[in-house]
Amino acid sequence: MICSLRVMRAGFLPLAILCLQSVIASARAETKSEAKGEPKAETARARQGADCQLCYEGASGLELAVPLWLPIVGIKGQGTQSDGTAQHIKLDSHLEFAIVAEVKLRLGSMGLGLSANGLSLGSQVVRSQTGETLGNVELGAYFGRATLNWYTPPYRFAEGARTELLSIRPYMGARYALLSGSGSSPDGKLLLEGNTTWGEPLFGVEVLIDLRRGWLFEISGDLGGFSVGTEISAWTAVRAQYAVTDWLNFNVGWTLYYARFPLHEGTASLLLQGPGAGLGIPLF
Repeated sequence: MICSLRVMRAGFLPLAILCLQSVIASARAETKSEAKGEPKAETARARQGADCQLCYEGASGLELAVPLWLPIVGIKGQGTQSDGTAQHIKLDSHLEFAIVAEVKLRLGSMGLGLSANGLSLGSQVVRSQTGETLGNVELGAYFGRATLNWYTPPYRFAEGARTELLSIRPYMGARYALLSGSGSSPDGKLLLEGNTTWGEPLFGVEVLIDLRRGWLFEISGDLGGFSVGTEISAWTAVRAQYAVTDWLNFNVGWTLYYARFPLHEGTASLLLQGPGAGLGIPLF
């Protein structure tokens, strides 16, 4: 419209030259902007996917994860003997199987997370702190966790369409645990058989770094118990994830869970840790 008005007032040739200069200047500015990595206006809002796993577009999402967790088990405790003295005990590690599954549901800036863990420790030899064999136990441990997550907007390290992103996401929830097993003396006499369960609150935070081009790194941890269920517990995980496509990613990492809880006589502590690998399937 501006060019047509100038045609009427200034003639065709001067106006054509002026418009040509304007188009060239605009093209140069756009080329410089793309060279610096600045996104165009219509593509400034990157879509969530393999290239940008922390980018957010839309109000919901669902992801299924099937990690293959292979924990290294360590159990130790302290009991009271008949004469009133404390006796420290420990169990040799022996893992039969372990299973883990996770589901994450995002609803706008909020989200729900569910996870289930199970493992069988098989037959364990119980020893005193001096190495004396006290008997044998067979244990199984099962854990469930439900969390309420806040999906905070990511922080951009620099300007540009392919800059790295950082997100800090707090969460809170509850954990349920079940320990079942039986124990016998060295001569085979049954000493105990039953299970112990507890539920506990937890508070934690996830720190995620998206390097773009498929790579995502995560460090997460929470504290729980506070004398509700357990005296204290801690969960932490470190994970590296690579998105092959928008609907499939693979991850490797390390997970640790520690809990200290009271017994009828004394206290016991549980330490599960080990490497893991798995896959995730973002559904929408």
